[in-house]
Amino acid sequence: LSDITTNFLKNVDLKKGGRVGAPKFPMPNNYQFLLQQYFETGNKKALEAVTVTLDNMANGGIYDHLGGGFARYSTDDKWKVPHFEKMLYDNSQLVSLYSEAYQVTKNPLYKKVVAETTAFVERELMNKNGSFYSSLDADSEGEEGKFYVWTEEELAAVFQDDDQLKIFSNYYEIYKKGNWEDSNILHRKKSTAEVAKISGITVEALDKTIEDAKTKLMKARDKRIRPGLDDKVLTSWNALMLKGYVDAYKAFGEEAYLQTAIDNANFIVEEMLQKDNRLNRNYKDGKSVINAFLDDYALTAEAFIALYQVTFEEKWLLKAKDLVDYATTHFFDEKSGMYNYTSDIDPPLIARKMVTSDNVIPASNSVIAKDLYLLGLYFYDQDFIAKSKQMMHNMSQTIVGNEQPNFYSNWCALYGMMVHPPYEVAIVGENYAALQKEWQKEYLPNAILLGGANEGSLELLQSKLQEGATMIYVCQNKVCKFPVEEVPKAIALLE
Repeated sequence: LSDITTNFLKNVDLKKGGRVGAPKFPMPNNYQFLLQQYFETGNKKALEAVTVTLDNMANGGIYDHLGGGFARYSTDDKWKVPHFEKMLYDNSQLVSLYSEAYQVTKNPLYKKVVAETTAFVERELMNKNGSFYSSLDADSEGEEGKFYVWTEEELAAVFQDDDQLKIFSNYYEIYKKGNWEDSNILHRKKSTAEVAKISGITVEALDKTIEDAKTKLMKARDKRIRPGLDDKVLTSWNALMLKGYVDAYKAFGEEAYLQTAIDNANFIVEEMLQKDNRLNRNYKDGKSVINAFLDDYALTAEAFIALYQVTFEEKWLLKAKDLVDYATTHFFDEKSGMYNYTSDIDPPLIARKMVTSDNVIPASNSVIAKDLYLLGLYFYDQDFIAKSKQMMHNMSQTIVGNEQPNFYSNWCALYGMMVHPPYEVAIVGENYAALQKEWQKEYLPNAILLGGANEGSLELLQSKLQEGATMIYVCQNKVCKFPVEEVPKAIALLE
């Protein structure tokens, strides 16, 4: 695992973040693995790789500094010039990553990115029924990026204040001749303190000036012809965004994030899930059609497991298990011990493919292997855990010694989970919600959470309710340490 991390870090640009060279794609799963390794081993280079990447992306042109959200990739090696398309699958996973990185670092920039990105999603990619659309085009009026870039003359007309224009130009690297093809992409190179010093004002005054300028500019941008919207709803991408909202709720405790997650989960159950636990893949114009693929099952189950951990509503855990059971019946290949991408009820193909390498979206096999492992812990199901371990064994030779393990980052995270098996942490009693909320503010990838006001139906919770008290049990393989009543004391037991 240490060697895998070393090989991972060889491919990271520790000055600008991301992979060395251009183009640069956000690959959230890579940095989630490195965060996990920092937590487990204290490897400071792993954390540096994460923070350098997240800082440079948040300050770069790939980030929409006015409206929030990230473009699909950067065409250069500095995150400056984006391919301006905005995808749900990127933004959902980046919300998860920035939320987790905030739990570790408490960097206010990361909180701001999550708030602005979720605001963008709700404003431009969200349907009133709780579902999320797929993407916004790169082009408007036949030109890539026209909606997002500015000439100095356009900015001057909006601000009508030379001082504000000067400060804004310093802040976002605006030039008379443009910083990209005669126009300006908003991006940052200088710190807030540097710009305040150059401008001869306080940091507080600078922040106020920039926020005022952004409000004016957003109003002007809203009058432009918008990029086209791809309004199809995909189950797998919605599951990624649902998990993004769960992770944001964990980090920041804002109830609106949790409510959005629940609304989306209810949409998936009501519109995409059939009575026999079969999923449909897409939804458009009120119709849910096309039989789902493996990533739809795997990512939805993963999102429901995450939702259970912040609500303690068992129905989400049971639905996750139903989805994995259905996928095992219709996608599992006994010979290889892996899962096909298409169902056995679909028209037969010449060859059914298996997706095993993690890309911008993790491989459906790596996600379902992780689902099997976690559900195996929750339900004490040895068959699930054995299946997961067999899948990991099948992939281990591909990952260990690989110079490019970043194409297997979600497998690597599962590998890390098996090397450092997670604790089962049960919070049981009347005051469970407050302790649960306190617990989830911390970044604790080595623990799964369960509980509620009573013992529910999970075997792991039996005999744990104590009258008049709310207790936290830290357990491994059903063997529990002495229960405690305070979150810091419970965290201290995660040795």
